[in-house]
Amino acid sequence: LLNALAEQAQPLYADDRLFATLDPATRRVQLPSGRACRLTDTVGFLQRLPTKLVASFRATLEEVADACLLLHVVDSSSPLAANQMRAVRGIVDELGCRETPTITIYNKQDLCEDDAVVFELDNLPKSDVDSSLSASATSGGGVDQLLEAVDAALASQNSLVDCLVPFARGDLVEEVHRTGTVERVEHEMEGTRLVARVPEALANRLAEFLVVDDG
Repeated sequence: LLNALAEQAQPLYADDRLFATLDPATRRVQLPSGRACRLTDTVGFLQRLPTKLVASFRATLEEVADACLLLHVVDSSSPLAANQMRAVRGIVDELGCRETPTITIYNKQDLCEDDAVVFELDNLPKSDVDSSLSASATSGGGVDQLLEAVDAALASQNSLVDCLVPFARGDLVEEVHRTGTVERVEHEMEGTRLVARVPEALANRLAEFLVVDDG
């Protein structure tokens, strides 16, 4: 699915085998708004993980804890999908990530012939931060809708800033255009005036350049 979203020249190795890959892989993904984000594909969560593989999964757990948005990819063609979803949600809760916004993706729709299976999955208990959609990495169905959902979810987490960035900090202006949504831009004597919605981390770095309304 990450290969379908990223559309890069060198796709990640993908195989329908247990432990085909163990290390998280990150790719830059272009969003419909023109912004970009980084998506990390982690190894799947399993119940009763073999002791020898615990260390290999440590990086995956760290990636989940640091994420601002979780994409829970479910093999909707599997008869064990419901149990697998419960296992994932249990681990996410243990990591203290219950409140992290989550999009559940029912993947492999091209292999799912029984609508009742998807209905069962979609009616599992969800938290207030969950949303869901169906997709197929093979056929491309639902990929555009997923990109739009990711774009909207990330945008909702952004902070509105009104700042005057010195010309010497063109790196910050470039980052605002690349990772945020610019509502207004003006070139003034002292620098670039920007009104934009940006990720919280960038908003903190722009704090010293905020424009204060004396009125």
